[in-house]
Amino acid sequence: SRNFPLNLDKATESYFTSYMLQNNIDINEYNVHIVKGDLHKFNINECNTFRYLNIPSIANPSDWVEVNFGYSRPGPTTKLIKY
Repeated sequence: SRNFPLNLDKATESYFTSYMLQNNIDINEYNVHIVKGDLHKFNINECNTFRYLNIPSIANPSDWVEVNFGYSRPGPTTKLIKY
């Protein structure tokens, strides 16, 4: 098990690209989105093979989260993503 970073880096891009190749996920046929949460942040990064989305946790941040990462609002994203 590993934690994935907030912003897409080369190691994470390589990990997911390798996974898609090994599992015969055709990136030319699908618009691939990797969606992960629980960082209390929203952002989108893109690379040649997929979009990498972080969505906020639906739970309130704990005291530990607020001390270490600052205040953040909970809640699922309602953004529509056009591709």
